[in-house]
Amino acid sequence: NLATEITNFNVTKEDMQGMNYRTYMDEENAQKVFKTFHDVFITGKPAKAFGWELMKKDGTRVHVEASVSPLRGPQETIVGFQGIVADITDRKEAERERDRYEMRLFQAQKMEAIGTLASGVAHDFNNMLSGILGYGELIKRELPEGSRSLAYCEQIIGAGMRARELVRQILSFSRVYQAQREHIRVHLVVEEALKLLRATIPTTIEIQSTVDASPCMVYCDPTEIHQIVMNLCTNAFQAMAGGNGMGRDLARRYQA
Repeated sequence: NLATEITNFNVTKEDMQGMNYRTYMDEENAQKVFKTFHDVFITGKPAKAFGWELMKKDGTRVHVEASVSPLRGPQETIVGFQGIVADITDRKEAERERDRYEMRLFQAQKMEAIGTLASGVAHDFNNMLSGILGYGELIKRELPEGSRSLAYCEQIIGAGMRARELVRQILSFSRVYQAQREHIRVHLVVEEALKLLRATIPTTIEIQSTVDASPCMVYCDPTEIHQIVMNLCTNAFQAMAGGNGMGRDLARRYQA
């Protein structure tokens, strides 16, 4: 019966009839069961395949499904209830696993769509960068050595090259990205990122940096290091915009 086969409460059928149903279900499920039985009693119509959770003797939960109909006595008055209760825990677990699979499939399809979009945008942006870098190189050839304009032009070309590397990373949405690791002097990448940062944030923000210029070779992707420094400093600037000093503390914490 229900007591021994589902809940594992070691009681007889007669004992089960005297038990409070809250012994083997929580308040939420107790309210659901009470309402169902109440509706059957008031309307006289059976309730089919309604589900709820039972608590076994060891505290674990079991999903059950029941069909209940009124038990009638003389003059068709309702004197009790009769029905069938089935353990559907395995079916519920299968349904949850199916839902998890469908969610993973949906996420995979969404990432594929994002990858396709990112790939198209990256290719178009890469074409524009080719023009910027090409004209930048032509201008550089016509500028005198040591001029300020030449230095500005070199910054433009350097930023364009970094942008091209970022485009390569964006394309990783549509294919497996392989970092181009090499041995680099990391302080040179940090200094380059700080120069670019100086040109992208308001001049009212002061940048203080302490970069150790001693030889320090790191085997890494220079574009990733460049992006990390830019992201950290940009986050600090955005936090500083609130005027609460959080950005200054963040900038000091990640001081190069």
